[in-house]
Amino acid sequence: MTPTEFRAVLRGLGLSQRAFASRLGLDAHTVNRWAQGSVPVPRYAIYVLELLSERRELAEKLGA
Repeated sequence: MTPTEFRAVLRGLGLSQRAFASRLGLDAHTVNRWAQGSVPVPRYAIYVLELLSERRELAEKLGA
């Protein structure tokens, strides 16, 4: 996942970098480094984003 894709997914989920970091129990600077491309986005973070996206899509389909 590129930094641009990472930022777009966060935006699509309505999450700030700080909020995502908080959900993962990480320092906001860690997530900022992923967003800037200083450090690659780890697979576990991509997996969490995929789960959050699926949950949101399901809620939208169910009208929640």
